[in-house]
Amino acid sequence: MNLPNISNDLRGHFCQECSMNAEAAQLLTVDQARERLAVGRSVMYELMNDGSVRSILIGRSRRIPMDAIFEFIEAQMDEQAERGQQ
Repeated sequence: MNLPNISNDLRGHFCQECSMNAEAAQLLTVDQARERLAVGRSVMYELMNDGSVRSILIGRSRRIPMDAIFEFIEAQMDEQAERGQQ
């Protein structure tokens, strides 16, 4: 199979334009994500189902981007800080 030859300049342009770094692009399984949040499996699924933690479906497998974990933690910290100030 012959793949199109993309010049190094063009490849570099796409890489520089990518908005995610390698760590943020890492996909976690549900078990890996729940371990990082120290919650149970059912709580993790609730967080994904209510949209608190973003996830994607690849085939029949659910994956959570690492940056979604960071976003969830930041949102929880912001929410708790607001409640503490009121």
